[in-house]
Amino acid sequence: MNRILKKLVSAVALGLTVCLFSASLCSAAAAAAEPTQERTIATQQYDGPNGRFKVYLSPSAQPWNPYCDGSGSEEYYMRQVATAMIPYLQSYGIDYVLPGAQTGSSSTQKAFLTNRANEAKNTGCDLYLAIHSNAANGNTRGTRIYYYTKSSESLRFAKVLQSNFNYPDKSNIKLAYNDALMEMYLPTMPHALIETAFHDNAQDVTWIKSNINTMAKSLADAVNAYAQGSSGTSVAAGLSMNRIFANLSTGTAIILNVSSTTGQAVPTLTWRSSNPAVASVDQGGFVLGMSAGDTVISATTPTGQSVSCTVTVTGPTMQIGGGPVASAEGEYIGDSTEETGPITPTA
Repeated sequence: MNRILKKLVSAVALGLTVCLFSASLCSAAAAAAEPTQERTIATQQYDGPNGRFKVYLSPSAQPWNPYCDGSGSEEYYMRQVATAMIPYLQSYGIDYVLPGAQTGSSSTQKAFLTNRANEAKNTGCDLYLAIHSNAANGNTRGTRIYYYTKSSESLRFAKVLQSNFNYPDKSNIKLAYNDALMEMYLPTMPHALIETAFHDNAQDVTWIKSNINTMAKSLADAVNAYAQGSSGTSVAAGLSMNRIFANLSTGTAIILNVSSTTGQAVPTLTWRSSNPAVASVDQGGFVLGMSAGDTVISATTPTGQSVSCTVTVTGPTMQIGGGPVASAEGEYIGDSTEETGPITPTA
């Protein structure tokens, strides 16, 4: 009897062991089969024409421009600003590209910046921000923000930067233009170049060095504000269009959608481009970039209600080269034009 009982106990123990082992295997298999959850930032995300909104950060590539106190160079401090922007951009759900530092001499500057412009295009960036500090006569102070005169979106971005930048003397944050600057004529997406302050002025140098993080936040805020405008909605009574701004290259396209804000059916729409030579639109909202310039795409109901999207088209998708040659530093301080009032860019 004892022998039978021992066999029974042994069998039960063996069965329990097998069950526990099987359960462990099943649990492990289930865990392995469960898809990995990617961590995403819980914030509003803005889509550009190429997907999630992405900005190209181009800190100065001029290590040969010293600060007047001998503490570092233009490249050294402007790269600090660009790097400090990253957590703020991430908190807004905005992607970024931050290229490597300048490794050659001033004679390679044009090739170096051409590579940056190509990288911005090839990585699908929606916006290009060049971050510099300035130099003049040692007495000049303030911020200068350059925009490309052939792009209304470049001007819009410059104005957003002007509104958000944290330089203490707001009256000395001025818009300027000089299309001969390399970082004006090379990038193909909307872009601006900010000269944050003057590195040959002792007071401005002190301000720069003491405000790296606050400067970075104000620039990230400006990028976020621009992204919101680029991905906002155009609203009329009962109607909403999914974009108010869009940026295309020639030969690329987007589809604009109009929806009802009241839950009722969307009426028949008449689609129109104010400049079909720049971008055409069919009666389904399919917009095709034709040539460089700006146009307004509108959708109008039979009763005259209209929603619209401003489309900026840049040149053909290709590797960038040529263009006028600026100085080795890519800056023309003496020949640039500062603006004190509103400007309408040329077509």
